[in-house]
Amino acid sequence: MSQLIQSNKSFYETMKKYANKLLEIFNKNNVKDEEIKNAINNLLDELDELRIFVKKIINN
Repeated sequence: MSQLIQSNKSFYETMKKYANKLLEIFNKNNVKDEEIKNAINNLLDELDELRIFVKKIINN
């Protein structure tokens, strides 16, 4: 079970890092496409929801 927890945490942290890096690049390069920025922010939100969901499963 602890391997599953660590694997989930690692996956979540990696995906969040990539999404934040993309957002940083778009902001730095003054990308005006709000649809892309919104998609990245939605990805971050979904990752948070996934993390919470998996945590609930593991705790039950």
